[in-house]
Amino acid sequence: MGLCVAAGAARAEAVPTLFDLPGGPLKDALARYDAATRMSVFFPSELVEGRSAAPVRGRMAPEQALHRLLEGSGLVARLVAPEAFVLQPAGPDDAVPPEPVPAVAVERGYEQLLESRLLRALCERGDLALGSYRLALRVQVDAGGRAAQVRLLDSTGDRVRDGTIVETLRGVDVGQAPADPARPFVLLLRARTADAAPVCPGTGRTAAP
Repeated sequence: MGLCVAAGAARAEAVPTLFDLPGGPLKDALARYDAATRMSVFFPSELVEGRSAAPVRGRMAPEQALHRLLEGSGLVARLVAPEAFVLQPAGPDDAVPPEPVPAVAVERGYEQLLESRLLRALCERGDLALGSYRLALRVQVDAGGRAAQVRLLDSTGDRVRDGTIVETLRGVDVGQAPADPARPFVLLLRARTADAAPVCPGTGRTAAP
């Protein structure tokens, strides 16, 4: 399955990594962080404009490194899925980075059902070129079992395609409601090389394992 689904927040892997990231423009620093780790950081470009990153050097967990990089920027990183963060303005309670919220127990069977329904809807659109770009979505399924709220966490690089993806998934019938309709799901699809397994059966579009 090409999509990675998580309900609520989940702890990022704490495997120590050796970092040597200089300070400077925050957008550039985040690009270097992304290249040095398997973590995905999502943010609107206007949020980081004019902001600076702190230097990060030494061996530490990727999540700790991201918090250090953001020190003094006025932003904090919120963990939304394994290996995925969303940046947001720091509030009064964010002076000290909070401990990640433990993942809410959600039956894997429902996650697999949601994956299959959303991926099938996307694969029916041959013009989306799945697998050639990174896709991150926040989806909320209502009590009727339909995808009621769909939002991109970051642009795919094409605004028209962004709108098509949202419209394609909004209203998709998952078949059953989640245990907690108020809790959103985060879905990730990473861009892959041509030799990876296809996202959609019978196509050359690729997906993360």
